Amino acid sequence: MGISGAFASVVAAVLLAAACQAGSGPGGGAPIIAPAPTETPAATARPPAAPSTTPSVANTPMATSRSADAEAEIKVYRARANQVVATMTDVTRILSFAGLDLFSRPENAAQFRDLVEGAKETLELIRSEFEPLDPPPGLEELRQHLLDALNLYGEAASALLPDAATGEADPQRFQGLMKEGGKHSHAAIGELLN
Repeated sequence: MGISGAFASVVAAVLLAAACQAGSGPGGGAPIIAPAPTETPAATARPPAAPSTTPSVANTPMATSRSADAEAEIKVYRARANQVVATMTDVTRILSFAGLDLFSRPENAAQFRDLVEGAKETLELIRSEFEPLDPPPGLEELRQHLLDALNLYGEAASALLPDAATGEADPQRFQGLMKEGGKHSHAAIGELLN
């Protein structure tokens, strides 16, 4: 038995999109996480603040510049986190469809090996690009949720691969890991919306 036509079409479209983002598809070469945009902080273009009668560090040009730099850093980090979430969502969609098919036809596990291994490699690539980025103050929890979700989804992909000893996938373990990964993914999305 082969993969159903509708499932194969969805998988092909999502894999093509993920491959292009990962740099292995047509026109590839770009990292999944795009480089940070170069922005000139608005504070450097502004004239110094008008003198105040009350001395305040917050009104100094240096403090204004640091504040603008911090805001720019947060904006860039959040944009990168959004890219991680978008790609992770595409990959988990593939894993979900593969898992559903395996629940109904466990004998098809070997047919999904390349698909699941590709999804797992994409998750590892996303993690390797995102993990070294230092989060700005206040976004540490967002970073941890994304890294936890990437780890759990990677483990879930491994659960879909046939075991070397038995030749069978573990759909129940897969389901539990996907559920736990989803909790972290949803928490990260909640952090991004705040």
